[in-house]
Amino acid sequence: SASRLDGGLCFEQMTQELKGLQLALEEQRLSLDALHQRQAELSEENAALRDCLESIGILCGQAFLSRLQRRRFQRVLNQHPLPARPSKTLEVLFTPELAVNIAAYSGPCSLQQLPLVSKALSRGM
Repeated sequence: SASRLDGGLCFEQMTQELKGLQLALEEQRLSLDALHQRQAELSEENAALRDCLESIGILCGQAFLSRLQRRRFQRVLNQHPLPARPSKTLEVLFTPELAVNIAAYSGPCSLQQLPLVSKALSRGM
């Protein structure tokens, strides 16, 4: 009968669509695998390049990591900007008293490192 044929066609169409989706999914998986492999290769090349630059004295590892951290932090700030008017909590974080307290509790060895942690803290010292 006609309804049986329509049901058969519908099932056949759905089966073909499902096969098409499976093929597309497999292509996406292969593409992601290739991207993952390339990213791993680039990471390895980056590490080797940094090693070379550090070994000949062109690059300081700590300075590189510090700049990398600043760039990452700036990217996060760009994605999630702070309010134009700082909250009371933020104001407390940038007080000279906080820098003094942090220095007092962290000990004399940390005093050289404290200004590197925060520009605001270095102004407070």
